[in-house]
Amino acid sequence: MGRLYSAKFIEVIFSNACVRYRQMQKLLTIRRFVAVLLAICFVLPLSKCTSTVDPDGRVVAAATYLRAYDVVKGGWTDIHGQNLQNGIVTIFAAVVVFFLPFVCLTLNDVAQSVIHFVASFPAGYVLYCWVFLFGSAPQYGGIVAVGCWLILFVISTFCILRRWPFRRLFNSTVDGARNS
Repeated sequence: MGRLYSAKFIEVIFSNACVRYRQMQKLLTIRRFVAVLLAICFVLPLSKCTSTVDPDGRVVAAATYLRAYDVVKGGWTDIHGQNLQNGIVTIFAAVVVFFLPFVCLTLNDVAQSVIHFVASFPAGYVLYCWVFLFGSAPQYGGIVAVGCWLILFVISTFCILRRWPFRRLFNSTVDGARNS
């Protein structure tokens, strides 16, 4: 009875597995760093609302900063003010944007990738509104948060596409064409 696999074949398979493992460790380190950055962005200013001046030259509203914890505080006030739906949606959006990546660190790679990929669309929309629409000047906390979600989206897309069964899909269509 001969050997099933040659030593060179096993060495190539093992070396490819080691390379993939090192790549996944690097991506996991980046995900951890991004999750911590997003949690820190919860207290940083997302955008700045500039002051307005009335026709008499008096300042009507001074410059204020929009922070995520202020948004959550407003949602909590909405809940206590009998506006339950808006309050829950606001708090849920802030939790998804700033703390979902940190919670997902306990999951495996595939689950993290799918959750981050799906959550990046609503999180991106909410961050876009908070950083660029609700304020007149984006601040460093908002820009860092948008950048973190972009990084999570790219990493998740890479991990999902790497696991996509392109070969099986291609082989099934080729075999189906041969059989007909």
